[in-house]
Formats: sequence, C-alpha cells, structure tokens
Amino acid sequence: MIRNQKTVLIVDDNDEDRQTYRRYLLQDRQYTYRILQAESANLGLELCKQVQPDVILLNFVLPDMSARGFIKQLQAQINSNNRLPVVILTSQQDEKMIVDGEGYDYLLKETIDAVGLRFVVHQLIEQTRLESELDIAKQFIQAALSESEKRFRLFADNLESIIWISSPDSSQNFYINKAYETIWHRSCGSLYNHPRSWIDAVHPDDYERVLAKLEQQKHGQITNTEFRIILPDGQERWIWDRAFPIKDETGTLNYYFGIAEDITEQKLAQEQIRHLTETLEQQVMERTSQLQTANNELEAFTYTISHDLRAPLRAMQGFAEALAEDYGQLLDEVGNEYISRIISSAQRLENLIQDLLSYSRLSRTDVYLQPISLDNLMFEVITQLDADLKAKNAQVIISAPLPVVLAHRNTLAQVIANLLTNAIKFIRVGEQPQVLIWAESKTPGWIRLWVRDNGIGIKGEHYKRIFRVFERLHGIERYPGTGVGLAIVRKGVERMGGRVGVESLPGQGSSFWIELKDGSK
Repeated sequence: MIRNQKTVLIVDDNDEDRQTYRRYLLQDRQYTYRILQAESANLGLELCKQVQPDVILLNFVLPDMSARGFIKQLQAQINSNNRLPVVILTSQQDEKMIVDGEGYDYLLKETIDAVGLRFVVHQLIEQTRLESELDIAKQFIQAALSESEKRFRLFADNLESIIWISSPDSSQNFYINKAYETIWHRSCGSLYNHPRSWIDAVHPDDYERVLAKLEQQKHGQITNTEFRIILPDGQERWIWDRAFPIKDETGTLNYYFGIAEDITEQKLAQEQIRHLTETLEQQVMERTSQLQTANNELEAFTYTISHDLRAPLRAMQGFAEALAEDYGQLLDEVGNEYISRIISSAQRLENLIQDLLSYSRLSRTDVYLQPISLDNLMFEVITQLDADLKAKNAQVIISAPLPVVLAHRNTLAQVIANLLTNAIKFIRVGEQPQVLIWAESKTPGWIRLWVRDNGIGIKGEHYKRIFRVFERLHGIERYPGTGVGLAIVRKGVERMGGRVGVESLPGQGSSFWIELKDGSK
C-alpha cells in the first residue's frame, strides 16, 4: 500500500490546464496522488460514483454545467449537504461571483503555480482530515454521553487539536482536552474555574472578532474563526477555531462542540509564499526590462548587419566579379585564383549573415500555432529546394501520408528546409544522397517527424554540440556551410513548443527528428 496516497479528481475541459495541474501535483513530496481527469461535469460525476476523491479541482465554467450545478448534483448523488472537498478554478472575472456565492476555496487560473496549488490541496486535505476527526468526535460524544465519558476522554486527550464543549453563552465549559495546555500554555483547571479566561490571551487586534464569534454562538450559528493569541512568554500563535451547535430531538440548543488548532506554521508558510510571489514578480519585471533592452540592442545590431555590413560586402563581391569578367584574361592563374577566393569568401559571409539574421528573427518573431499539413508543406519545401536536390542528384523518399501538426508555417518550413539541406550535404564523395522522411506518434498527443540520410554519421558525444551556433565538426573546405543551420532548427522547434534530437553512428548515416504537438485534435 502506498503511504500518504490521496485521490485527486481534476474536472476541467482544458486538457493543457489539466496536464499542468497533474504535473504540479506529481512533484509533491508530501503526498503521492492517484489523479483522475474529467473533461466535463457529467464525466466527473460518473467518476465520483466509482471512487470518493480526497480533493476535487473544479473548473468554474464547464461545457455541460456550472461549478455550482456540479456541486449540487454531487451532493444529491452522495445524499449529503455537507461542504465538499472542492477547490474551484476560476478566471479573474469570476472572482466576485464566487466570493459572494458558495463558500468554497478558489484559485485564480491566471496566478496558479506549483507551490500555490499544492499548498491549497494540502490545506484541503488537512481540513478534510480535521473535519473527519471532528465528525468522528461528534459521533463519539453522542455515544459517550449515553455510554461512557471515559472513552471519549481517552480519545480526545490523544488529539493534537483542542476539543472543547461549552454552553451556548460560553459561561460554562463541560469539557476541554489536554491539547489546550499544550497550545495555550495554561491549565485546563483554570478554564473550568473561569470559563472565559481563554479570551484573556487573545491578541488585542483580534479581540472584537472573537467577541463576534461568541455572539453568533448564542444564536446557534456555526462559527469558523482565525485569531491570534499571546502566550505568557510573549510569543504569538495563530488559532483556527470551529464551533458547532449541538441540539436535542426537539431542536433545543444544549451546548457547543468545537475544535481549535494551532495553524501558526501554515500562516508562516502563507506569508513566505506571499513574499516569494512578490519577489518573483519583481524579478520578472526586472528581467522583462532587461530583455526589452536586449531586444532593442539586438534590433540595432540586426539593422547594422543588414545595411552597414552587407552593403560593402556586396560591393566587394560585385567588384571582384567585374574584375574577373573584364580583366581575368590579363591575369595569370594565381591572380584569377585570388579573385575566385574573394568571390567565394564573400558569398560564404553573405550566407552566414543571412543565417544569423534568420536565427535572430526566430527569437523575436511572434509565433502563432495552427494546424499544418506536413504533406502539403513538405511538397512546398522540396519544390523550393528542387535546384539544390538536382545539383546533388539526391533521392528523397517520403512515407506518405504525413500527419497534421500544430506549428507556425514559415518557421516549420525553414526547419524542414534546413534538415533537408543538411541531409544532402554531409555525404561521402561519389555517393548519391538518399533521404528518407516519415512520421510517427511515439508519445500520445505528439508527432515525431524523421529525416534520415546516408551520410557520414555523427559520434554520440557530438549530438548536443551540433545544435549550437557556429559548431562545426568538419572543415569548411570539405563540407561548406555556416554552422548555423541546425541551430536554426533547434531554435525554431523550441519556439513552437517542440523538441529536437538525432540518432546516428559514424559511417551509418544520421536520423534527425523533430517533435511537435498533434494538430488533428
């Protein structure tokens, strides 16, 4: 049996949100979770017939009913009007509606993070546990009053929470367990002699709140109050007190049963989370400002490259070509070789600048994902590369049909073009480039596109290196290129929320793959 395992039901029509909450919970070190998911309220209700969740994460707006409707139907389904272990997930505009309506915990979807979600789930589990203890205690009291007060005392005195029984007006205490002495640092005897002496420890700023609670109890209301107390040594502690009216068969209010717990550590944790959140928000603002500055500098640098650097480069290349055409016959073989090298070097630098600009644009361009047919896009890319493929006498085999993925069209086209160009580049002399393209779904919801070549292969220790800018494994004379092509592939795939990788052995070709979300659903 798994220790501390809890069952959590996530009812949300947004699959991405459900998976996010699932991932947050599975990172929990305090509990292990059995996580059930439902994309609709009706499916969630069906799951509740099969298992009793410890916590239900419930989206406020569902396709088939509201959160309130779900709660009412579930209460009817389990034949109970008790408060359910539900945390409502809502957007900002729903916040006031929930606060003024049902008394359930809620989280704003826009601000949910792993720490906050787990903290609320922990609190709800703990609250449910305490309420369960409370229910057990209430049932036990009914039996103890008629059968054995001794058994009740044995049970209550072993609880860490304070169990108390008093008259509705708090003028008489019928029972208080030993936890009072541990938390209040005062004797139970003093409370029996002076029933309201516990109020003397209440923090002055919370005194009126406690008096309001006592006034409500006179009228038979259930109370739920948090307040601070000051111990004899001056230390402050936070208390969470719940009180429930106990009535006889005629409905007459006889006494109050309550449970009080020291929640100081929880309050400190809440304050720490609040402080960390504020610190994180400040860091995000500072980082955003830094990124904006960096982007502005990058824009200026890109402009310089595009205009100030490329213009003289093109002039140099143009003059060299004119020199070769008009005066080449006057130069000897060495002179013509020098001119050829100037033209070739200028072209390589032009290609490098173009690749760097493409790489830079990937970091700054807004990427909007939409369903893209790999069949159609592959045809377009191969058509664009037709001249290069024919020049290499390359054979490209596509295992059709290819599926639909979620991607940015222009970015994905550039990624595929770079993979194909790479596949026909690193080929042994005298061999015909052969490229095989296919797709598969190795992980549910994801499509993996493979591009396999018959090239020279790559050693395993270089797998990560080849996706970095300017990383080359071979000399430029043997295999021309800028060293940016695969870096563009990695950057482009990551901007589309995907992954990239390679499988290869020296001398046995390489199989590059990119993985993107399935666009058919």
